[in-house]
Amino acid sequence: MKVHLPVREAILNRRTYEAPAEGRSDKLRLDFNENTEGCSPAVRRALAALSPIQLAMYPEYEAPMPCAFSSIPSSSPAPSF
Repeated sequence: MKVHLPVREAILNRRTYEAPAEGRSDKLRLDFNENTEGCSPAVRRALAALSPIQLAMYPEYEAPMPCAFSSIPSSSPAPSF
């Protein structure tokens, strides 16, 4: 079923955003969701505990999932992977 939704003229005529390519070195860059504060101390400690080989590979996916979702109440729908 296709639904046609009206779009305001102002939205149709709006220019797309294009980030400036140069001249931004002294400014905060938030257009790519940069974190201006850096990692938390806990993340730095966790990264420091990893070997260069561990840092360079993709992690296993299944093992951390129970821990990652342990804070979600059991009444919530289970995530599907």
